Amino acid sequence: MREQIPHWLAPTTNDPDIARRQYTLNIALLGLAGTGFLLGIISVILWALGNPTAIIGALVGFGIQPFYLLAYWLGRYRRVRLASYFPIISVFLLITGGTYQMGLGHATLIGYAMVVLTASILIGTRCALIFTLLSTTTYLVSGVLQAAGMLPGAIPPEATFVVDTVAIGLGLCALVILEWINSREINYAIEREQELNTRLQTYQQQLEEQIAQHATDLQQRSTQLDVIAQITHKATLVRDIDRLLAETAHLIADRLEFPHVGIFLSDEREEWASLRAASSQWGERLLAEGHKVRIGSEHPVGSVAKSGKPLIMTNLHSNVALDELGEESSRPNQTKGYSRTILPLQTAHRFIGMLDIQAAEPDAFSEETMAALKTIADQFALVIENIRLLQEAEERLIEIETLAGHQSRESWRRITMERPVWGYVYDGVQIVPQDKAPVTARTMEPNLTVPLQVRGTPIGRLNLVLKDRTPTPEDRMIAQAIAEQASQALESARLYQETQRRAIREQLVSEIAGQLRASLDPDTVLQTTVRELARVTGVRMATIEITGPEPE
Repeated sequence: MREQIPHWLAPTTNDPDIARRQYTLNIALLGLAGTGFLLGIISVILWALGNPTAIIGALVGFGIQPFYLLAYWLGRYRRVRLASYFPIISVFLLITGGTYQMGLGHATLIGYAMVVLTASILIGTRCALIFTLLSTTTYLVSGVLQAAGMLPGAIPPEATFVVDTVAIGLGLCALVILEWINSREINYAIEREQELNTRLQTYQQQLEEQIAQHATDLQQRSTQLDVIAQITHKATLVRDIDRLLAETAHLIADRLEFPHVGIFLSDEREEWASLRAASSQWGERLLAEGHKVRIGSEHPVGSVAKSGKPLIMTNLHSNVALDELGEESSRPNQTKGYSRTILPLQTAHRFIGMLDIQAAEPDAFSEETMAALKTIADQFALVIENIRLLQEAEERLIEIETLAGHQSRESWRRITMERPVWGYVYDGVQIVPQDKAPVTARTMEPNLTVPLQVRGTPIGRLNLVLKDRTPTPEDRMIAQAIAEQASQALESARLYQETQRRAIREQLVSEIAGQLRASLDPDTVLQTTVRELARVTGVRMATIEITGPEPE
C-alpha cells in the first residue's frame, strides 16, 4: 500500500508546469479524501453509539469521495484546471447544505476556510477571491435567514459537540495539509526561481565568455587577414626577394606575437633548405652563420621539406636552432615550455621552402591557428613564386632586348656598309641625296645635332642649321621628338624589309624543295640543286659533288 501511494501521486506528463500542478492536485485530493473518509468513519461510529446527528457527518464524509475520484481521473488526463474545481465546489456545496440542515456553527467557518485555501492552491488567487466572496455572502445570508426564523436554528451544543469536535479537528487537519501544500508550492516556486536565476547567471556568464571568445577569435582572424593583405601589398612594392623575406618574417612575428619566425628556401636541386630570414636575434645569428638543413634529414626542417606536411611540436624545453650553435642557454624563458610549428611553402607545382614559427606557450598552435597560418603560408608561397616568375620574365625580357639590340646593330652595320653615304639634304627649296648636295650644304656647320638611336645604338644624326640665331630649348625638344619618331620609323621599315626578304627566301627554298622532291633520280636532284642555287644566289659558278663518307 505504501509503495503504491507515490505511484498514484506521480504525474503523467513530461511538461514541468502541468506535472507540478498534477502533483499538487493529487496531494490535495489525498489530504481532503483522507480527512473526509475519517470523518465518515467516526460519524458512523458515533451514530451507532446513539448520536442521531452524526449521520450528517457520515453522509458528508462518504458522499464527497466520488467527486474526489472524478477530479483525480480528470487530473490524470491532464485536465488539471477542470479537475481542481470539483473538490472546491463539492466541499462548498456540502458545507452550505449542512448549514441549511444544522444551522451555522464553527464547523461552517472551518469548511469555508478549507474551500478558499484549496481554491488558492489549486487554481489561483482570483478563484480564491471569488469563493471568499461566495462563502462570506452565504454565511451572511444564512445568519440573517436563521435570525428571521426562515432557517432552522442551530442545534444545541450539548447535542452536537462530539460531532463538531471531530469535524473541527479533521477540518483543522485538512487546513494544515492544505497550508503545507501551499508552503511547499511557495518554497518550490522560490527554489525554482533561484534555480532559474542561477541558471540564467550561468548562461549569461557562458554567453559573455562566448562573446569574449568570439571577439578574440574575430580579432585574431582580422589580424591574420591583415597580415595576408600586408604580405600581398609588400609583394607589389618590394621586388627584392631577400628584403621581402625579412620584412615578412618581422611582420608575422610582430602582428601575431611570436618570439621567432624563420623562413627557409630550397635550392634549385631541392637538396638543401637555407635560412633566408629570421625575426629574432638568435635567428639572425643563425642567418649570419649561413644556417642550412639537408632536405630529407632527421632535422624537423628537413623532415617537413621531404614530406610537404606541417609539423607541430608542443611543450618543448630546448631550442633546436640554438642547440646547433651550442648556445641553448642563451634562449630566454628556458625553464618554460614552448611550442613550434613548421609549415611548407609550396604551390601546386613547386616546393619553395618552409615557414618556421615558435610560440612562447607550450601548446599555442590550435586547429584554428594552424588553419590561419596555413593560409598565410600558402599566400606567401604564391607571392614568392610570383616574384620568381616576374624576375624570370624580366631576365628573359632583358635577354630578348639584348638579342634584338645585337641583331639591330648588326643589321644597321651591314646596311651602312652597303650604303656608306646615305642621307638627304633639304635647303628650303628641294630635297636632294646627300652625295649630290652642293658642297656648301655638305660643309656647312650645323647649329643643332640630334642623334638617331635604335635600342640605344646610334644609327645616324639629324643636323639643323638655324638662320641668324641659336637653338632654343623648344627647338631642341621638337628636334628630339622628331628624331625619336624617325628612328622608330626607320627601325620599323628595316624590320619590314627583313621580313619581306625572309618571306621571299622561304618561298624560294620551298619551291626548290618541291622541285627536289618531285624527282627520284639522283642525277636530276643534283642538277636541279646546283642550277637553282646559282640562280637564286646570283653566283658566277656553283658546284655540287658526292665525295662519300670519310674513312673511320
